[in-house]
Amino acid sequence: MAMLTEREAIERALAFILDANTRQLENPAFLRELEAWIRFNDAEAVDKGDGLSGRATGNPQAPRWLGKYLMRVMLRPKAENAKVARQVRSFAGLAVFVSAVDDRSHWVEAGRCYQRFALQATALGIRNAFVNQPVEEASVRPEFARSLGLAGGRPDLVVRVGRAPAMPRSLRRPVGSVMQQGRRDARARAAALPAYHLRDRLGQPAAAGVLPLPADQSAVAGCSAAREHAVPGGCRGRCLDASQGHVSS
Repeated sequence: MAMLTEREAIERALAFILDANTRQLENPAFLRELEAWIRFNDAEAVDKGDGLSGRATGNPQAPRWLGKYLMRVMLRPKAENAKVARQVRSFAGLAVFVSAVDDRSHWVEAGRCYQRFALQATALGIRNAFVNQPVEEASVRPEFARSLGLAGGRPDLVVRVGRAPAMPRSLRRPVGSVMQQGRRDARARAAALPAYHLRDRLGQPAAAGVLPLPADQSAVAGCSAAREHAVPGGCRGRCLDASQGHVSS
């Protein structure tokens, strides 16, 4: 893991984050995927049991048709880059998780390292949020790796770390219900679970078998090393089962 805490190093990394962020927001396929993962209201979040809750983005609840319309109208590179820059600069530093070898086992290990990091950070009251844009964009990743001085390593996850208020939490399904092996048995067990009461999170009970994450979810566009089927660190539902103390401001 590379830890960036000096302002100069953070600004260098931020330039790559903003470059990649612009490319993503100008990519219709990326925007369609992002839209598919957003849960624009509590009812939708509870029904799906996954995705990124609109509450975690700091946005008011809206019917899906209205949320999609507003997202298409308002999600613009200039405004989003200003927001991302403000978020990164307000945090203590950036943590970059690196695979020593570019293969599946090392990608998985990078995800596991992040899980341990996120759990410990959450236990200490430290927030973390993905800013994975420079590792999600294949055209940006090599130069970003060189800027970090990596000799052969592959940056897999980029996380901003610092102190901030907690954000609302997104929901996740039990691990067993999303694993191929034994999925039928897992579904039966999940259906038998009691509904977890989410009054303090979503203001209504969850569907049976749907579990709230143990810590806050992020509004940041991060987590999607998984979009390359790389790290089990999330998808736009960004699907990590570890605690993530995430913030948006």
